[in-house]
Amino acid sequence: MQTITVKAGKTDVSINALLLDSATGAPKTGLTIADIDLVYARPRAAAVKNDATALAAVDSAHADNKAIEIDSTNAPGLYRCDFADAAFAAGVEQVTLIVREASCLDARIDVSLDPKFDPAADEVKLTGDYDAAKTAAQEGDEMALTGAAIEAVKQKVRYLAE
Repeated sequence: MQTITVKAGKTDVSINALLLDSATGAPKTGLTIADIDLVYARPRAAAVKNDATALAAVDSAHADNKAIEIDSTNAPGLYRCDFADAAFAAGVEQVTLIVREASCLDARIDVSLDPKFDPAADEVKLTGDYDAAKTAAQEGDEMALTGAAIEAVKQKVRYLAE
């Protein structure tokens, strides 16, 4: 079982699921996408099952309830699955995703829905907020921060600690 964290309310979430043959345990390639079910279960609610339809290509834009085999040679049994946005809606702390096909073991992914988790937004931009001369004198990857950058880091740390 795989466990990941996603920002609560995030849209257009694509998950890679490994589908294994239920008889042999080997990665299952060449599945008919229409035979795959994308199921999500949120606490205190009935599970929701959606029939997958095929994406045009592995790098296609996200489309709810779509799937595609990633690469039967280099990544056998790995399928990209685009779950419905409703699975990740705010209001609960977790959702369980299940990718199901009759000849395969279920692929289950537990997702923590964290309202604060957002790797892109959690970056602290420091461009222009450091002393270039002092930084050049530092060893390794150390950076000499100035007032604005120090305050930005303090605010982010306080926010994430709440």
